[in-house]
This record gives sequence, C-alpha cells and structure tokens, in this order.
Amino acid sequence: TLLFGAAFFLKYAYENAWIGPRGRVAIGVLCGVAAIVVGEIGRRRGHRVFSQGLAGGGLGALYLSFFFAFRLYHLIEIGPAFILMAAVTALGLGLALAQPRLAVAILAYLGGYLTPALLSTGQDRAGFLFTYLTILALGALATTWFRRWRALDLLAFAGTVLLYAGWYESHYQPERLAVAVTGLAVFFLIFLLVPYGHALARRRIARPADHGLAVGNAAFAFGFLYRMIHPVSDRALGFIALAMAAAYVSMMSPARRRSPEDRGLLVALGGLAILFLTLAVPLQLGLHGITL
Repeated sequence: TLLFGAAFFLKYAYENAWIGPRGRVAIGVLCGVAAIVVGEIGRRRGHRVFSQGLAGGGLGALYLSFFFAFRLYHLIEIGPAFILMAAVTALGLGLALAQPRLAVAILAYLGGYLTPALLSTGQDRAGFLFTYLTILALGALATTWFRRWRALDLLAFAGTVLLYAGWYESHYQPERLAVAVTGLAVFFLIFLLVPYGHALARRRIARPADHGLAVGNAAFAFGFLYRMIHPVSDRALGFIALAMAAAYVSMMSPARRRSPEDRGLLVALGGLAILFLTLAVPLQLGLHGITL
C-alpha cells in the first residue's frame, strides 16, 4: 500500500511539474535505498518474504532512476550510467548471498543484463560490452562457490548469449574477427567452469542441469566460431576444435581429484572432449586423412 501510494503521488507530482528532473531522480534513488534498508531491517526481524519484496523493489527503483537519468533526462553520460547500474547489480548480488535470497539475485542479474539494452546508443562498443559481460559472468562463477543457484547460472548464460548474438547481428564485420573471437573465448572458458563450480568446490555430485548447461556452452561457442571462421579457414577451425577438446580434458583431472565418486561428471567431460576431437578430424584433414 505504501509503495503504490508513493508511486501515485510521484506520478501526480510529475504530471503537474511539481518536481524537476533532478528531483525525480533523487527521489527515486532515495526511495530505492530506503526500501533496501527497511528490507534489511525486516529480514533481521524474521520477515523474510517482506524483506525480499522491499529489496527487489529498491533495486528496481535504483535501476529505473539511473536509466531515466541517462535516457530521458540526459543528466549523466553513458559511462557513469553503466557504472551505476553495474554497482546496483553488485549490490543486489551481495544482498542475495548474505541472506541467502535467490529471488533478489535473479532480479539483480536481470537488471544487469537489461542494462546494455536499455542504455544502447546503436554504436559498436564491443570492448565495453564484452568487459561488462565478463564481469557479470565472473560474478555468476564466484556465486557458484557459495550457492547452487542453477537458475542464476542459466540466467547469466542466457543473458550472455543474447547480448553477444545481438552485437554479432548488428555490428560484426570480418575486420572485427579478433575482437569477436577473444570475447567468445573468454565467455566459453568462464562457462566451462560455471556448471561444475559448486560441485567441485563442495565435493558434490553434478546434476543433469549442470551437464545441460555445459553442452549449451559448447554449442554456443563452437556455433559462433564456425560462423565466423569457416569462411576464412577450415583448418583453423580444426585447431580450435582440438583446443576445446583439450579444455575439457584439462577439467577431468581436478574433477577426478575433487569428486572421485562422480562418474557422471567424468563421462560428461570425456564425452565433450571426444565430440570436439571427432569434429577436428573432418575440419583438419583431407579425404584420405578422414578415411584413415
């Protein structure tokens, strides 16, 4: 009731020009911070659901305030807007881990992955975008050490895939091959670890969803690599397939050491390694070599 009342009051004040743009943004930020603080107080008193609602509403208010400050009111430039919205994402993830509250973590990451789309100016800022996505992916990887939140991992992976695909369709040119491949390689390596991070850290058995995410990561990376490199060189693709096979083989030793009883994990890693080793044969060799 309080949130709806405040929202209708602010809407009426905005429509009647009682408050200027800076005041609107300031009120939004103050309301967001206040909601998060009151939610934390409520959590300490045992009001778990109530505190989650306030924390989520506070994060949403902060995201919207910084978005409107950039896009609608032009009070800040795109760089500070990105930094502020990334800080909100980090704050949300920190709150979620401290509680723990998966719903707050999902909302924080959802806002984090919506940020590039909301702040997009239509220009090719691949380095900026890939660095931002790398930070978010590393946050998901760090979270796996503490929590087995597969929904958050899937959200991080889906956000990375969608934003990379959006950049590729809008801005990719052959002369941007090095930048595109570098970003894709970093994402592949991070999400190589994300599916099994919690199982290896806590010595637990990997679940079917973990293997599914690993297969999705392999398909995402090799699919885009094939689209970019196949027109240039099949032999280069063969070496890339060998490198990906080697990456999965390198995971088998720590998996055997940390989770010796998890035969499914070893089978999954070995299967993916054999898959890319097999793909390397027709990509790298000629007709007689394939036959041999």
